[in-house]
Order: sequence, then C-alpha cells, then structure tokens
Amino acid sequence: MKEITRIHLAKTPYDIELDAKEVLQKYLSEIKQMMGSEDTMYEIEARMVELLGERGVQNNGIITMSDVEDLRSKMGLPKEFSDSESTEDSQADLAPSNSPAKRLMRDTDNAIFGGVCAGIAAYWGINPLWVRLLFIISPFITFGTALLVYIIIWISLPEAKTAAEKLQMRGEPVTLDSLKKAANNSESKYRAKETLAKILRICLALGLFFTTLGLLAVLVVGSITGIMAMPFINEFTHAQPWAWGLLISLIIAGIMAVEMFGVLTFSVARMKFTKAVLITLVITSVIGVLSIAGMVITGSKLSNEVVQDRQRLTKVIHAKLPNNVEGVKYVELEGNHMTSEIIPSSNLRVEAEYINYKGSEKPKIEIVRDGDTLEIELLNRNKPCKNSTLFYCVDSPVHIKIYGPVNFKNEDIDHDRS
Repeated sequence: MKEITRIHLAKTPYDIELDAKEVLQKYLSEIKQMMGSEDTMYEIEARMVELLGERGVQNNGIITMSDVEDLRSKMGLPKEFSDSESTEDSQADLAPSNSPAKRLMRDTDNAIFGGVCAGIAAYWGINPLWVRLLFIISPFITFGTALLVYIIIWISLPEAKTAAEKLQMRGEPVTLDSLKKAANNSESKYRAKETLAKILRICLALGLFFTTLGLLAVLVVGSITGIMAMPFINEFTHAQPWAWGLLISLIIAGIMAVEMFGVLTFSVARMKFTKAVLITLVITSVIGVLSIAGMVITGSKLSNEVVQDRQRLTKVIHAKLPNNVEGVKYVELEGNHMTSEIIPSSNLRVEAEYINYKGSEKPKIEIVRDGDTLEIELLNRNKPCKNSTLFYCVDSPVHIKIYGPVNFKNEDIDHDRS
C-alpha cells in the first residue's frame, strides 16, 4: 500500500503518491528553471489540472505515477524546450499530439464587452469585426431578439481564462512553448484593451441609464394621466372596463421595460451577467410580450365599445328657425368648439348633435336672418372646458348639421372649430 501526501496545482488540492510527487516536483522544477515566470508556471499548472480532469482525477483526487507520466508525455519535456529554431521545430513536430479539439469560449482578451464575438471569431478563425457587425445589424432585423441571444450566449459560454484554454479556443497545440508565449502575450493585450473596454462600458451604461430614466418618467406621467381620465368616462359604461384593461396593460408593459433596462444598466456597469440576470430578463420579456398582447386585445375592444357608447350618449337638438326663411342662400357660423356640415335637402332645418357627458351643458343655438344669409351662433361653448384632465378636455365638440339648398357664405373658412 503506497503512502500519499497533499499538494496543490494552480490552487487545486490533490492527494498524490510519494514516488509520484518526487517525479512531479522534479519535473516542475526543471520547467521553472526554463520558464522563470511565475505567471507562466501558473498557466502550466492550470493545464495540468485540465489534463488530470480528462483522466478522471478531479479536485481532491489521488494522483498516481501513471498520471504524472501522462502529464510529462502530453506537456513535453523541459529539455525539449528552448528559444532556438531547432527546439521550435521539435515543438512543431509534437503539435499534432497536443492539439486539442477547438472549444467555443469567450475571448475576453480581445473583447469589447463580453468577448462573445471575439470568441466566435477565434473559434472559426475569422476577423472579429465581421462577427461584431453581424451582432450590430441583427437587433434591427430580429426586433431586439438578437440582444437577448447575445446575453444568453454571454452567460452560457465559459470565459477562456488560462493560457491553455485560450490556445484550445483557437485549436492551437498546448505545449510548454505555446503556454509561455500565450502567458506573455495575454498580459500585454489585457493592458491595451482594458482602457478601451472601460470607456465603452461607461458610455453604454450611461445610455442605458438615461433610457431607463426616460421610460420611468413616461410611465409615471402616463399612469397619472390615465388614472385621472378614468372618472370622466363613467358614462361610457361598456367601454370603461376595457379602458381600465388597456391602462393596466400599458402600466405593466412600462414597468417591465423600466425593469429590463434597469437590470441591463446595472449589469453593464458591473460588467457581469449572471444566471439571475438572465432569468430576470426572460421573465420581464415574457410578461412584457403578454402585456403587449393584452394591449392589442383591450385596445380593439375599447375602440368598438366607444363607438357604441358614443351613439348611445349622442343627443340631437332641433334648432328653432326664424319665421321666414324663404330666399335664404347662405349660412354663417359663429362660436367655438363645434364642427359643421351641409346636407342637401329641399326643406331648411338645423340640428345640433352633442355627447351628453355628466355635467355637460346643453348647447344653446341662436339663429337670425340677415338678408339672404342665415346666421347660426353657438352661445355657450366659449367657457373653459368643465370636464378636463391634466392635459386635455373630455368634452366633445357640438356638430351642426344644416339641411337645405344653401351653402356656406365663406367657403374658404374652416368649419371644424374644435
């Protein structure tokens, strides 16, 4: 029965047989003398952890001599590694056996935001610019769905953290030589990209923040206005329930939009998208879509019921004409908040249609004759609107219908004075 002891590779704990530990320590010491850099040694140990995992040796597992020999054969011997051309040729010869299958991961070294586009480009061996252009255009084609897809990919794809993972992402061989080069290059690239990424992240976060504030302001003002308007349509008994349904659907859709942009603002500012963020975005999107469907249904029903309620509430006044209207050829209108039309007829008469809202005044019409002109004046529509909300008047204009063989005296005057 072999004795075992405890070691750590890239901060991952393992149990290891004593004879295997001696061989592994000697192997790591030789590599360290050749590499020199602590960062490079960490990357090499991280690659060893991956190779052990492929052999079924996980965290707190037991490393045997056969495991160490497998590491040495796959990683390469330190004496095979040097900066000379001959060594590079020998590493190239070893490349096929050390070339892992490509892995789709996020390339944060070349990232603008999350490294999704850079990772896809690295996997397929193309310029990241083309992938980024595709993601920029796609939201306009997919009505914003591509943005949600990008976030899902961001959360689901692992980040290429170690040098070995970055090499695997490109399908390059994972050798001592390639690990050293990758470790040295990643540090310089990270410093160059960090400043640009911060600037872009701040700009995007500010844009999302002000969009969220705008949506919140619209939601608050719209909700207050809608609620204030409801008492003024009490007479629309059939339409009012659908009006409440439309208002509630609008409020829910507004809340979901504010929440979605708020979560995006917070996540972009922290540059961190978690599963909780994804779940929140999915739930808000589903509720938002359902509320939009509710808006379509309630809005359609509301428009139909409003027509029926208006017909029920519409009253007609038959205006009193002067005793002698023979020879009248023209009509002239005076007053505000009214519309008018002439309907050809053999007999002259005047009607006024209005919607009988609660608290509305019955229209008063005075008609006098002046030569061949009939002057029609609406007397009590010059006062301020009694039934009004914060932004608009609920009262409908009086519609004057003139029947007879007459014309407007001034045809160029607008007869819609609402």
